[in-house]
Order: sequence, then C-alpha cells, then structure tokens
Amino acid sequence: YAKSEMYFKEAQKYIGNYSGLYLNWAYLYLKMNNKTKALEIFRKVLTLEPNELFLKAHAEDLSTAKKQNFINKLKVRVRSKEIS
Repeated sequence: YAKSEMYFKEAQKYIGNYSGLYLNWAYLYLKMNNKTKALEIFRKVLTLEPNELFLKAHAEDLSTAKKQNFINKLKVRVRSKEIS
C-alpha cells in the first residue's frame, strides 16, 4: 500500500484537481483501514472544483461518492470527537 500511496502523491502534482484521483486514493485508505484519512479525502472529492478536461468523470465521481454515502459510513473518532 505504501507504494500506491506514493503514486497517488506523485499524481496529485500533475492532476491535483481530478476527482477520480481522490476517490481512488480514499479507497486505498479504506483498504489500509485508515478511516480518518479516507474521510478527509472523500470530503475533498465532494468539494473539489472540477478540471474542465474531466467534467463528465467529475460528475460521475461525485455521484459515486454521494450514492455510497461514504461520509456517513465513515464515522470515526478523532480526538474524542465524532465526525459525520
């Protein structure tokens, strides 16, 4: 997983406003059982301004994030405070 995370960080330098990058990065954090980081990245997907080259993909990524209701599923405790 560490190598995948490294590739996501590198990709961020080139396509930092591509929501698909963040959606898949969040899935990686879920696989790593890092719910706090996954939540942070999923929130970025929901608030990211779309890249004009990826408008259709951005709409699909937003739809996926909303349909899966990730933020509600990822209730985590951070510093004794629940985020939802």
